[in-house]
Amino acid sequence: MIERITLASIPSVIYIPDPFRGNGPLPLVVLFRATPDEWFNAREDDSRGRRTIYTIVADMIEKSLLRPAAFVFPSTCCNAEGEFYFTEDVHRPDLRKSRIPFLNARKFEEEYLPDLQSRFPQVDTSRVSLDGFSLGGATALSYAFQSPRRYVSVGSYDAVLLDWEEDNRQVDPQTTSDVTFQDFPYIYGNNPDREWFESINPLNLIATQTVPFLLFMAASNENGPQVNAPRVKRFQEIMARRGITNYASSPILSEESRHEWYWVDEYLYRSLPFHTHALNAG
Repeated sequence: MIERITLASIPSVIYIPDPFRGNGPLPLVVLFRATPDEWFNAREDDSRGRRTIYTIVADMIEKSLLRPAAFVFPSTCCNAEGEFYFTEDVHRPDLRKSRIPFLNARKFEEEYLPDLQSRFPQVDTSRVSLDGFSLGGATALSYAFQSPRRYVSVGSYDAVLLDWEEDNRQVDPQTTSDVTFQDFPYIYGNNPDREWFESINPLNLIATQTVPFLLFMAASNENGPQVNAPRVKRFQEIMARRGITNYASSPILSEESRHEWYWVDEYLYRSLPFHTHALNAG
């Protein structure tokens, strides 16, 4: 069953694989990106061939790699206006170009998941894992750090992790970052207070705070000035220093891996079995 739905005013897609529908209450894997269709669109970029989340899950079920679970894909942006939300709230709503409802951490936990539970009683929203790609990976981490004991496992592939100096044109006018506070002012404000920003930023929180259960962190092998991998590697290094296990089999997905959907699909072959087994444990 694949169905387009609106949950707590947020466009979404829910996918309950037919082989799992008779397995009783199903735990939930939430996959974040910008819009749900990106996961199902075989033409999302030229790298992907004909693979989609549907073909990947079907293949893994056939190979007995997955435990029973449902999957949901929420929209985290107003795609028409190019507005992406990958933090716990919108901090400068006056700077938004649209007035379409957006998903933040509070709404996700207090409205979105209860709405999903009420409309699909075969889904058990007390057992939830979060994951995502790029901006969606940052969404998963941001939500999880706010409620580190709420989610069973949390993963990301090439998450956009921000740095106060590197992503702030007021600190470095020559920065090559393409996700600066000034370009995305509704995320943290266009000139955030450093202490406040670092108190809610996953790349800072990993150094000192209670971390979510079972982290699965993978990066591509790109190293240019506008790519995410170096900051994901920094996050992983802090995890290692603190003795926090990274359940990804390798911190770098592959020597050839890039920030593109072909490698997202390869990541899913590793992360989804991990999440579904964690959700069904005990």
